[in-house]
Amino acid sequence: MTSVRRIIIDGYNVIRTNPSGSRIELAGGGAAARQWLVDLCRRAMRPQEQWHIIFDGDGGGEAGDSSGAQLSVRFAAPLTADALIRDMAADALATGIDCLIVSSDGEVRAHGCALQDSGSFYDYLLRRGGKKAASPPDRAAEIIDKLLAYLSECGHIKKGVTLSAELRDALGELLRYFGAEKIKPQKIARDAEQLLREGMQLSPSPDTEKSVFRNMKHFFEKHAG
Repeated sequence: MTSVRRIIIDGYNVIRTNPSGSRIELAGGGAAARQWLVDLCRRAMRPQEQWHIIFDGDGGGEAGDSSGAQLSVRFAAPLTADALIRDMAADALATGIDCLIVSSDGEVRAHGCALQDSGSFYDYLLRRGGKKAASPPDRAAEIIDKLLAYLSECGHIKKGVTLSAELRDALGELLRYFGAEKIKPQKIARDAEQLLREGMQLSPSPDTEKSVFRNMKHFFEKHAG
């Protein structure tokens, strides 16, 4: 029979030391980031394992079984997450349960309990969940959204305008190529303006003073690279 194993996870430490987790928390808040981590853990659990994700602060916890494993989400208040993790590790060791603490914070160490850093644990989650390790962040979508907002502020496109899927994909590929090749902002602005004019209305048209080009060049000087 497989022995029981307890995995105790420092939730915010995993989220905030990971680029994907940090971006999700920044864009969608703590609830979205916590759900991202819970979903990763659910896919990675194996029978006879007890997974406990611990977060600082107050909140509603949850517990349940999945494929013969147990998952609980707990908020540590009035304790700190570090203190609760240490208490749970001590309890596991006292009852003869194999224990792993997941955190890059050395303060959560417990004698007799294994410690895994958050970065390698994230890779472990991806392998167990059947996913490849994440590639470096793709900033193209972020830059496109900022570019549209800037062009709207400058009066070159109507507020709230959206790109077609085909135009967004083409612009994204263009920006990825420019980023990889370290193309100068002037070249990026020229080619991006041409691509946008082929798929949407930019004002003024004709642009005798090249105001769109100058503003796009200014934008890419700030955001490219």
